[in-house]
Amino acid sequence: MNLMKILATLSLIVFFMAPAAGIQLRFWPPSQLIDLSESGSLSVMLDDVIDLRTVELWVSYNDLILQSSGGGPGGLFEDTGCMTWWDLEDMDPGSWHGFAVILDAYCWATGPGELFHWDFVGLAEGYSRIQVDNIRLFDENGDLIEGVTLADTFVFVGGDITSVPSEDTQSRNWGILKSLY
Repeated sequence: MNLMKILATLSLIVFFMAPAAGIQLRFWPPSQLIDLSESGSLSVMLDDVIDLRTVELWVSYNDLILQSSGGGPGGLFEDTGCMTWWDLEDMDPGSWHGFAVILDAYCWATGPGELFHWDFVGLAEGYSRIQVDNIRLFDENGDLIEGVTLADTFVFVGGDITSVPSEDTQSRNWGILKSLY
């Protein structure tokens, strides 16, 4: 009998000490095609049910192909009714930093939903990898959530998009985009 209690206790300890699986965010749409001078937008989406206080991200793109035109917190933060401080700042040409922080002590956002969105305009024909340099989520207590990932995506501007960029590690996204057109 004591052996059963020990095994049950050890099982619970192992269960609660096991590292949580990482959170995989995604861009929506997964890839995008816009015309020259046309505006586009990408949203960072969370599919998990978790409580959040903050999203912060750093993104790079080809500034010869795209021009940043703004962005801000997604519906997940805007729909809380909480006081939110946010900003999207163009850093160097071709990179930006954005964040949304809920300031109310007893208020937070609960996923799933849109975390952040970025708006841009097509400047020249070609493609731009949208590279996620860093992304951080903080839970309702302000603690960093480990293991958050967001895969890069592409924006194609005008012209013929029949060739996939050689560095495209998201051929699945390319297939989705190509099937739409």
